[in-house]
Amino acid sequence: RNVADDEKEVVEQLYWILTTLDLKCKFRHVKAHTGSDAARSRANDACDKRARKAMRRARINLRIKNALEALNETVPQSA
Repeated sequence: RNVADDEKEVVEQLYWILTTLDLKCKFRHVKAHTGSDAARSRANDACDKRARKAMRRARINLRIKNALEALNETVPQSA
């Protein structure tokens, strides 16, 4: 399938790991947010929680980076 540019590096790294270590990888679809107590549903919920936490952290880091860049643009550089 066609891979979006932002996913391409991750796919390439995964492919390299799988081929280098001669591993096989199997993906399974898990229905999201079913409220089920099944193991796959619980695992999906845990992954969602970790993804939300990582996104919050990434947004904070991006805001800090942007603020620092804006500050550097406004503060005159001494020679």
